[in-house]
Amino acid sequence: MTIASDAYESRKQIQLSRRRRIIFNNDGGDAVKLPEKTLPSPEDFLQIRTTPLTGTHVDTVSYCSGIFGSCRHNTQVGHVFRHYESNVVEDLIERGTDPLNVMVHYCHDHGIEVFCSMRMNDTHDASRPERFRANRFKVEHPDCLLGTEKKRPKRGGWSAVNYLCEPVRDRALRFVEEVCRGYDIDGIELDFFRHPVFFKSTSRGFPAGDEERACMTDLMRKIQTLIREIGMTRGRPLLVAVRTPDDVAYCNTIGLEIERWMAEGLIDIFIPSAYIRLNSWEYSVRLAHQYGVKVYPGLSESRVGGGHHADPLRSSDECYRARALNAWDAGADGVYVFNLFDPHRRIWSEMGEPEVLQRLDKLYFASVRGVGRVAGGAYPHRHFISIPTLNPDAPLSLKANERTAIRLRMGEEFTKHTLADHPEIKLHFKTNPGGTELKPVFNGRVLQGGPAEYDIDPLSVRKGGNIVEVCNPSGNDRDVTDVMISVDFTGKLLSNRSYLERTRKNM
Repeated sequence: MTIASDAYESRKQIQLSRRRRIIFNNDGGDAVKLPEKTLPSPEDFLQIRTTPLTGTHVDTVSYCSGIFGSCRHNTQVGHVFRHYESNVVEDLIERGTDPLNVMVHYCHDHGIEVFCSMRMNDTHDASRPERFRANRFKVEHPDCLLGTEKKRPKRGGWSAVNYLCEPVRDRALRFVEEVCRGYDIDGIELDFFRHPVFFKSTSRGFPAGDEERACMTDLMRKIQTLIREIGMTRGRPLLVAVRTPDDVAYCNTIGLEIERWMAEGLIDIFIPSAYIRLNSWEYSVRLAHQYGVKVYPGLSESRVGGGHHADPLRSSDECYRARALNAWDAGADGVYVFNLFDPHRRIWSEMGEPEVLQRLDKLYFASVRGVGRVAGGAYPHRHFISIPTLNPDAPLSLKANERTAIRLRMGEEFTKHTLADHPEIKLHFKTNPGGTELKPVFNGRVLQGGPAEYDIDPLSVRKGGNIVEVCNPSGNDRDVTDVMISVDFTGKLLSNRSYLERTRKNM
């Protein structure tokens, strides 16, 4: 049923304003993780990551069905993903459906919004030859790649595509058209974080040029025009979400004019941060809201200490609660979660409502992500960071008699009126061994305890920014390796280390 332009815009605003507490990104790994069986059913597939989320705060699922040329749906544009023995994509297609189709029907039957996520330049195939050989587009268009296996670029994976090439932009547009015409999705997510190198300039370590930025913006205009036409024809709007770094200057440097996209109405939903985080959530909220764009901060996994979820404390429910509450307090419209796939975690029924989070145990860190690093490499980002990065991988060095202040954000506060409900709050302060104790001061108050754990008066906590001051009174240089604040309502927080380790392994 075709609708007029004004009616389309009205319905689009209604859809954009719907409740979207948690957006759950599913990278499509459930389609390759089923135990081997003769006829895997859609129900078996859904049970891995989706069915247990029903009735939680997950209002939107963004299902990854496209990795530039490789798809988890019945595609005519690319090729069907088929690189694991337990892969059920082809089995489901033979039965008249596919993972994206199953996901759409299940989500809509249960009142859940569903987006199709396309990774704009995923380069996992740079280290997996069988994946690269299966990607017909890349094999047939070597001139459209940023390098070769023997001549690798300085930044990013060699198998990344070059968006300055017209065939690349055309293929991306055709993928969007295929899923928007062929599936009853509610929107498309363009994931520019997997992986964020799009042009030869940045792959060589130089900023993107005007021509490169212009060609990517032109692609975004064509995508918006296309899905608007499709949405008007089907009588129901389609939304465009983008996942990018959270800094306008850095995005411009790598070829993504995100503020122009917002100003021109090319995107509806902004998902800032992933491998790296450059600014406060308030920065992203102000940026998006001035253009009427909804913003969902990306709570990707911490890689502090090594690989995915290496640090059990930063991977805990308690840390995700704190991160979500900080995002809500900054004015976000909801939260977006990436690379966290255990559907049985408690946080799916907690992170979407600030009033629920305020009564739960939490762990706040000076920095969850640290300096961050992009898998596969990217244009250098450290110069763009404006938030604390203190973590065990990047300690803060204090010279003899030096004093410093460490910012730590908390999305809650406590008043005299709720004195009976106050939690036990402690500052956990880690330094390199030996030397004089570095006595910390919290919001102007000298803390009691030590040397690694100090009591904090709940009434001294400030909603938003808190300041931990520390002075090195010794004659030797010292390192502060981590700062964490625990908010303990149950009296059991941090006492069950086996639980923390178990949740880390079940991500």
